[in-house]
Amino acid sequence: MRLPYISSIWPYAAILAWPLLAWAAAWTQGFILAPGDGWGQYLPQRITAAAIIRSGEWPFWNPLQFSGMPLMAVSQTGVFFPANWGFLLLPAGPAMNFTVVLTYWIAGLSCWAYARSIQLPAPAAVLSAWVFMGCGVMTANMEHLTVIQASALIPALFWAVERYIQTRQAQYPRWLALMVALQILAGYPQTVMISALLLIPYALWRFSSGSTFDGRGFIRLCGAALLGLGIATVQWLPTVDLLSLSDRHTMSYAALTEDSWPLREVLTMMFPFLYGNLPNDLFTVPFWGKGPWRNELMGYVGLLTLVLAGIGSCRARRNPIARYWLIAGSLGTVLALGAQTPIYRLWHALPIFGMVRVPARHLLEVDLALSILAGLGLGLVLEHYNTRRRQLIARATAISGIAFIALVILLMSARETMALKWQAYAPAGVDVYAALAPAHAWLWVQSLFALFALASLWLLTHWPDRRGIAIVLTVLATDLGTFGFYQGWRTQIPRHTDLQLTSLTQNLDAPRMLSIPGVPYPYHDVGHTRACMYPQTNVFAGVKAVNGYEPLLAGHYGRLVGGMTMGGAVTNPNLFAPAARILDLLQCQTIRLHASQENSEIGHRLRHGPWRRVSEEGGVIVYKNAHALSRGWRPTNVHNTSEANVTRWLNGQIEGRTFEDAWFSQPLHTRKFTPGTVTVKTQGFNEIQVRTSGAGPGLVVISESHAPGWRAWSNGVELPVHRVNGLILGVEVPPGTHQLRLKYQPEHWPLALALSSLCTLFWLMGWLRRPKQHPFVELR
Repeated sequence: MRLPYISSIWPYAAILAWPLLAWAAAWTQGFILAPGDGWGQYLPQRITAAAIIRSGEWPFWNPLQFSGMPLMAVSQTGVFFPANWGFLLLPAGPAMNFTVVLTYWIAGLSCWAYARSIQLPAPAAVLSAWVFMGCGVMTANMEHLTVIQASALIPALFWAVERYIQTRQAQYPRWLALMVALQILAGYPQTVMISALLLIPYALWRFSSGSTFDGRGFIRLCGAALLGLGIATVQWLPTVDLLSLSDRHTMSYAALTEDSWPLREVLTMMFPFLYGNLPNDLFTVPFWGKGPWRNELMGYVGLLTLVLAGIGSCRARRNPIARYWLIAGSLGTVLALGAQTPIYRLWHALPIFGMVRVPARHLLEVDLALSILAGLGLGLVLEHYNTRRRQLIARATAISGIAFIALVILLMSARETMALKWQAYAPAGVDVYAALAPAHAWLWVQSLFALFALASLWLLTHWPDRRGIAIVLTVLATDLGTFGFYQGWRTQIPRHTDLQLTSLTQNLDAPRMLSIPGVPYPYHDVGHTRACMYPQTNVFAGVKAVNGYEPLLAGHYGRLVGGMTMGGAVTNPNLFAPAARILDLLQCQTIRLHASQENSEIGHRLRHGPWRRVSEEGGVIVYKNAHALSRGWRPTNVHNTSEANVTRWLNGQIEGRTFEDAWFSQPLHTRKFTPGTVTVKTQGFNEIQVRTSGAGPGLVVISESHAPGWRAWSNGVELPVHRVNGLILGVEVPPGTHQLRLKYQPEHWPLALALSSLCTLFWLMGWLRRPKQHPFVELR
């Protein structure tokens, strides 16, 4: 039986309804869809960028974090990605919810478009879209907003390539250029690399499927991809400049493979909560497994998807698309295992891919492949339905049922062995043997869904019509929806009442604070982060901070300021030594110490150092620093020395020096400056104005982090800007009274803007000729 082409609106309604129903608790209980890093990184970044844009400035500089650092160049801010522009119009909480829902809509519709382009019937295309939206990678990574934003566009790239191969219409390379640009602007380079890894072999594969290889068509698509890269220059060029300052531009093999997908995690493809979960009203066992963050390890798609993907793989012998996705999913699995296979050595040797960390993120390829193969499987069942297809479903159902029962028996028989092996990894107080009990939801819930999945496939053999399709889709939606609903995001997600924003402009000249949380990464505890104003939640209160969370943190800043990690955690207690000068230089007047750290080495140093305890609020002890310097000053002595000596001076290991000294690791010819007065006023977010006066030549030092791109002028004459004391800004001025104007702009911003504008204009000119066919009219 061949199903007729379904032209009704129901597939689009089903796809659009998915995120609205899956995250319904956000609307009914007042949540903001910003768990974990969403609360501690992505939401503050977007609030800051939107506030700067609304003030009429480019969001070049963020004065609130790390004593000031670039903002637009941080790709994960996604300044130019249209899905983030809701923050310009809506309050922060609703804007975040809209952005997340829009991302899932894009994921579903792009997967639907690709599935239809490879001639899958509408039910099979809807199934693929649902699997991709609700799979483990997309659901568990909700907190990594840029990850799912960039991932959502991957099927759209394949749609543009596939449609061009089928039609040779010029509009599809233009669509490919747009999708490439948008994915880069989404702000997650690793996903862009994975997309290239998937798309280039796919295009070669498809262009080679005919009698001859169409080299001209392949080159045209490559040109379109390069055009998209050119359009996005406005984002990636400043990011590359910032990357060169961070420690992320090079990584050891050990660091690269640190978060590989452990072999034991293969079991979570069937039992996603085998190793516990963030406690909620159904999965009450806390996480006890060994491994990195749980959201990096989730690839769950459900038994129904796996069975249909297995059926779809039967097409691999005759269908090049099925064959491609089978190979892509297999290679993705191998890459996700990381250091557990020798193949990852080859990956590490690649020039660009060798910088990509967390091998487990290759589960993205696995889940995408499974979603397409599952759609191909359902399409195979529905196309020309006959006795042979019925036998195929019956065999797949029987094999899957037997395999699942065998797996359950194996887990139960190995329960004691597993408990003995993994008890050492479990948190204190967790009984692993009890956690593996069959009475817990990790087993019986998934067993129940496995039963429903097998029953729905059996019913499809008897009702290969709308009834059977409806049952299969309902089981799939319920399975993935339950998985997503109980992921634990509701227990670590903020409410609108947690977000009490203060104007970001009123405290730009105020002193800074430093946060010492109870644990290095408290992102999943909303109350903890809000009380400590950590990692970037200081933005909500409009407070300037010395630390925070940023993977592209300048390496020299992190090393000098307490051995700070990219997550803002201070690892060197010498930062708080009585003779240390770093926090004084950075105008850090307040320390917010979580009460659990009071008896730590840092807490001990604070109690017995020059810091004064002033209050305790919300489990946070507040200390004050009476020695914090003013916003600007004029030192008199210059010391040209090594970076190591600058570090020793900052840590108080070189005695007999005062803040009348300025230390440089780069040559500076002037050895003596005259004292004088300095008055500093921050003008907007990207500009600092200084009034200074002195009888002779002077060096004006401003407590703001140095970064390439800062420039200074006085009376229209540009003056040199230096990195003083290893950290902050310094400007040489001639004798007399001067009005200094310091402004930050990314180094290659004019070039980036010009190239992006030129490529965008070229892309727009390509649309002057009206396309012969609407791009979303799919083959029937």
